[in-house]
Amino acid sequence: MERLMQYLDDIEDTVFAVALLMERVRRLLQTVLLLVASVIFQGLGVLLALSRPPMALAVVCLVTVGMLYRSATGPQPVPAQPQ
Repeated sequence: MERLMQYLDDIEDTVFAVALLMERVRRLLQTVLLLVASVIFQGLGVLLALSRPPMALAVVCLVTVGMLYRSATGPQPVPAQPQ
């Protein structure tokens, strides 16, 4: 019976090790997708600015207003307590 418990414990350790590895892979994939999307949006922004400058200015204004709204209405960070 003790051997069975040890085998089950080893299987559990293996499953959780794979889960931790998959979390690292997920974070890496998320970072890569964020960087790729950032480069694509920047390139599209440059192309838009070269082809239609007034529309590019309108997009910049909308994004700026959206960011200001989010920073004003979002949760405020809690300052660190001195120790």
